Amino acid sequence: MVDSNVLNYISRYYKFYPLTELKRKILSQGYSEEDFNGSIELLGIKNSPIQESSKYKWMKTAGIIGIIFLLLSLILVIWLYFSFPTEFTTRLVAQTMLTSTSDQINSVYYVLSAILIGVILLIFFFYGFVVMGRKTGTKTLKICSWINITVMVLISFTLVGFVIYNYINTPATNPDISNYLSNLPPPIVEPINNGFFESSQMILIFLVATLLFMIFSSVSLILIGQKVKFIKIAGILKIVYTLMVVGGLGFFIYNITKNEEFAISLAFALISLSGETIFKILLPYIILAIISGVVILIVLLLLSLGLLNASKRYESSNP
Repeated sequence: MVDSNVLNYISRYYKFYPLTELKRKILSQGYSEEDFNGSIELLGIKNSPIQESSKYKWMKTAGIIGIIFLLLSLILVIWLYFSFPTEFTTRLVAQTMLTSTSDQINSVYYVLSAILIGVILLIFFFYGFVVMGRKTGTKTLKICSWINITVMVLISFTLVGFVIYNYINTPATNPDISNYLSNLPPPIVEPINNGFFESSQMILIFLVATLLFMIFSSVSLILIGQKVKFIKIAGILKIVYTLMVVGGLGFFIYNITKNEEFAISLAFALISLSGETIFKILLPYIILAIISGVVILIVLLLLSLGLLNASKRYESSNP
């Protein structure tokens, strides 16, 4: 007759740990191999859902990467605080016009390297949630995580193409463009045309789709809140900052297409490289961005802690 303690133990943990680990634990507690084999046969278990050969702790790795991103984000925030609004804005807009060819080449190398490293780390980070979804039996989390990975790859290709195109078409690296720009008349601010309005509509549609996806992925996190610590709160806060970011961007697009005075003022500020003026015009959006950024950092911390907690629970060799 099969021991009920062994039977209950295997039925509880076989989805989360390799059978070899469960067997070792059971035998170390004084139960017989017959109890183990009988329980396996009674439960109808042929193979453990956890791959026996997989020993790598993906969720732990993803959690560590999340902590690294959090630290880098804090460093970036501190740097932006001391650079924005005047100096940072001027340098950002005028950099490609003032640097030499060698500086441009080095800048491209640095940017492409940063994009490559960032994308690789983000793929590992999001794959941690793929594993979490598999270990917790949450298909929606797996699907959303794979979508995040796909989107990150597509965005990386877009950024790489933009950096290379911008490098090729900058005056410092292309004398023909430099000569052409020197002969251009002063810029004239024109009213917003229908083409821009149509493109803004496409952007709004994209923002709505992003909003729906982010809410869906946040709900998938909330659903496993009872299984993994910190994840439920992260899911709720993710909905909050999604509404703030998407709502802020949508309102900005609506305002710049409907409010001609706002659009012209912003255009003149950008042309004159007036950081203080840009700061004053965009102050409400900057405040919203700061609040959203703080919430995003908190979410990143909670997600990282959740990955580490899930790794301790589901990737540990000691059930």
